Amino acid sequence: MPRLNLAHVYRLGIKELWSLWRDPMMLVLIAYTFSISIYVAATAMPESLRHAAIAIVDEDASPLSARLAASFYPPQFRSPDLIPARDIDPGMDRGDYTFVLVIPPGFQRDVLAGRQPALQLNVDASATRRRLGWAPRERLSVIRRMPFLLENRKTFPCEWRDGNHASIKGRKKPANIRIHHLLERHQDEICSEFTEYLMDPDLWRRFHDYHRYTRIEHRCRHRPLLQALMNAVRTGEKGFFMSACRNLAEHRREQGFSPNEVTEALEILNDICLFVLLDSEPDDSDRSALNDHIGMTIQFGIDAVCEVYEEAGDSEVFAPERYLGESPGSAARRSSPRSQATARRGCLDPPGRAEQR
Repeated sequence: MPRLNLAHVYRLGIKELWSLWRDPMMLVLIAYTFSISIYVAATAMPESLRHAAIAIVDEDASPLSARLAASFYPPQFRSPDLIPARDIDPGMDRGDYTFVLVIPPGFQRDVLAGRQPALQLNVDASATRRRLGWAPRERLSVIRRMPFLLENRKTFPCEWRDGNHASIKGRKKPANIRIHHLLERHQDEICSEFTEYLMDPDLWRRFHDYHRYTRIEHRCRHRPLLQALMNAVRTGEKGFFMSACRNLAEHRREQGFSPNEVTEALEILNDICLFVLLDSEPDDSDRSALNDHIGMTIQFGIDAVCEVYEEAGDSEVFAPERYLGESPGSAARRSSPRSQATARRGCLDPPGRAEQR
């Protein structure tokens, strides 16, 4: 019985080999899988360093530091160069070294004493960028992202300050609730002024895509956007407004709007909200709260619009000047008669600033 089973296995094996011999594509694939693909994976995608340029600043000059320097050897690293501390920055700027290890003085003494001395390792990532042919987007640079980093880190200190003022004055509503009530009370005025500003004939070159549609169509889009802003202010969750801005950006892109027009229109919405609310309740203590709850929320919305256009394959989108720290209200103040009158009353700028403009 075992001999019979072995005979069947032998015949089935011969049959499969003949079938494989008659299939040249399968033979080529097998040969490629066990030869070329292995070689490519081993050479094109190394999992470890290879001939990395390294320099060592040995400020201890001890036997232990010499043994540490000798532990870097090929093929992972090139032979390390011993350089003084003053040559670290020039060498890395020229691209001579990818890694620079600094051994502090007293390193061996601290190790023998049972302490844990710290080593400094400087790494140059520009070589990796050049090899990959990659560079970060300008919109994601540290300077442009700084307002968002600060917003995510802080916990609205103006609310703590306003809470102290509210306890003195007998007001118990938080800043975001008071701003939400003001937005709710003036939403018709803000929506109407926002639409009229975009449809101003004098600004046709600036917002020419908006002039292709009627005021009624724009109001149908602006009112849900303003409602999302009020929900974001009331709850403190900027995701409501960011989601509305993404939907707006997708719709405007289908209509042929340029990204700069959409982001600049959101900037104008921020200006109009600030002017209307400060005009209705010109309280100096609410300025920082307005910037926190309205200004930063709209900046998050502008970022969401830029992200939609970039994901759709458009060229890199530059956010308006507000992104770079332009003072709130400057865009609308340049051409809106109501805004100019409000600015002259000193609602947004300190005394003398409006006249300097």
